[in-house]
Amino acid sequence: MKKVLIASAIASALAAAPVSAQEAQNTVDFLKQDSYFKALIGFADLGLDDAALAVTGTYGKRLPQVHQNFRFEADLGFSLSDAESSFNDGFGNNVKTSASYFLLGGYGVYEHPLDDKISVYGRGGLVYVSSDVEVKSAGLNSSGSDSSIELGIGAGAKYQYTQKTAFIVDLSKIDDYEAFSVGAQFEF
Repeated sequence: MKKVLIASAIASALAAAPVSAQEAQNTVDFLKQDSYFKALIGFADLGLDDAALAVTGTYGKRLPQVHQNFRFEADLGFSLSDAESSFNDGFGNNVKTSASYFLLGGYGVYEHPLDDKISVYGRGGLVYVSSDVEVKSAGLNSSGSDSSIELGIGAGAKYQYTQKTAFIVDLSKIDDYEAFSVGAQFEF
């Protein structure tokens, strides 16, 4: 009986494999259809004297079934260099504060074309933000981290350079974090 059950399980798995492969291909086709990738680099103001150098990668999907100008975007971003601030504490000690972050967000985006090459957009969504802070002074170090889910909003402009490539200017705000970025968008 055990051999029959094992043989049945193997036969079922082999029979389902082509269906699973087809379903996987259908999923890939759906994700590529009406979608794009954005790569952005810019400066993130984390509330310190010097801004952090930041990068963001975005997967976007047009949703014409909702509205011809509506999109969904998923962001993955992080600081390449820390935001920093230094000051003298009045006792002859230099206090240095540095901060970095990581974010993962999902946005609804509305893009409004101004003409056949230029459009503007606004977006809003929820963003998971994880930040690390370190303070150094007179040989003493202290560090901490925090994470939360925040409301993210943004606005930007897009110049359609070719049919599959566009240039982007973006301003985003998430809680105390603000970023000004430039980059490119590539159609699949």
